[in-house]
Amino acid sequence: MDQTEPPQRRAKSPSQSRKEAVDSVVYRLSELMFGSLLAAYVLGFIGFAAAGPTRTTAFQGNLSAFYPEGLTYLCISTTFAYLTSALYISYHVSILTMPHLPLSRLRWDFLVALLQAVLFGLSMLSPVWFPFCTGCVLLAGITRQFWEHRALADWFCRDVFSSNPASPITAARENQRQRQELRRFRRSFAAELKQIDDLSIWQSVPKSTVGAVVLLIGGGLFVYLRRRWSVEPKIEALMGQITAWVALVVFLFFLFRVNSLLKERAGFLYSGEAIESLDREFNRFYDLLAQRANDRVRKN
Repeated sequence: MDQTEPPQRRAKSPSQSRKEAVDSVVYRLSELMFGSLLAAYVLGFIGFAAAGPTRTTAFQGNLSAFYPEGLTYLCISTTFAYLTSALYISYHVSILTMPHLPLSRLRWDFLVALLQAVLFGLSMLSPVWFPFCTGCVLLAGITRQFWEHRALADWFCRDVFSSNPASPITAARENQRQRQELRRFRRSFAAELKQIDDLSIWQSVPKSTVGAVVLLIGGGLFVYLRRRWSVEPKIEALMGQITAWVALVVFLFFLFRVNSLLKERAGFLYSGEAIESLDREFNRFYDLLAQRANDRVRKN
């Protein structure tokens, strides 16, 4: 048999992968959780704002009585709504279209959604933890994308090389050479994805990692300072206003970041042309990697 022949593709297309995932029970649980979260954010804001100490004055028409507690709760609810929308879009556009994804791993998306609910409740009960909690949710979504991106690269490597018995991947599956080949392939795979617009949805998101780290460190520092300074009665009222302004800054950060994401990717969910273009680019990408594998075999 001629080893230079391109391997026969056994992979599912992104559209097939998404259809199978959407038909799964775990996906439906995640959908219910996402929808429930958006409703909970609205009800949470109304409930906490209405239970505030200044609710009587506010009900008489003086909306300034909601400051700073009402502003804080409003920023928390809307920020989590935007963050949930971003994770939902990324979940549909990126995770569900990956051809390697086993349905059993969709449970992690349900856990991320559940984590959002828990941390939203903590943020409403103690707003000083709000920046830290949003950092945790953002980091969870980034980690989910990173590990799935890495698993996708490994799957491509195995699927392409395993069709050729002379390749180093199948010649020695557990030796040092194989691990080196796999690391090299992951780097080239990530670089290739960045060059293809349609497939760039599968890449990891290092830029968002910086934002998550800033929120975690800044949020942790804010909690520390808030707890330390709260012993001073004169500073307590000022800290309430600072908490509201910190919440507003976090909200504006997610507002601009998520709006750009929604503008870029939201149409993918309802456009048949978009998923067809993704299938075509996937086929070209797979054939390109297969050809490179054969070229490497011929050189060896």
